[in-house]
Amino acid sequence: LKTGGDLRQVLQTMLGSPEFWSEGAYRAKVKTPLEIVASALRASNADVQSAQALANELQKLGEPLYRKIEPSGYSNANADWVSTAGLLERMNFALALAANRIPGVTVDGASWQSQTDPVNLARTILNIDPGAQTEAAITREARDYRLVAGLALGSPEFQRH
Repeated sequence: LKTGGDLRQVLQTMLGSPEFWSEGAYRAKVKTPLEIVASALRASNADVQSAQALANELQKLGEPLYRKIEPSGYSNANADWVSTAGLLERMNFALALAANRIPGVTVDGASWQSQTDPVNLARTILNIDPGAQTEAAITREARDYRLVAGLALGSPEFQRH
């Protein structure tokens, strides 16, 4: 109200506030299934020849295309996407994508294979440093670059934005 509706000033105030960058708010939103599939395809530089299998993956993840009847669409609330079964499906999708087990979708792992350090590979996929638990899981599986990539794509760090 103090700005008289000046959106530029409102955004500057919001982006400059400590609450905006607080630990509880920063990277706290869990991606929806559509967001996780789209971002995993981008992060893996996947070549999609047929999207039918991806539509099936979205169904398994709980967000089937064009099936939400209410006009408000699917929820953006974290609680609606975070469950034991939902997180397992996300990890299964990530591992399948990285291993080229999704029909009609090809991931060329040449750039992944050239990475000698599995943590650097994860960092490349995540665009941030992996957390301690993710780094430990990735380090245990360092011998298989596709498994490392799948673990990064299924990690808690990749699930948020």
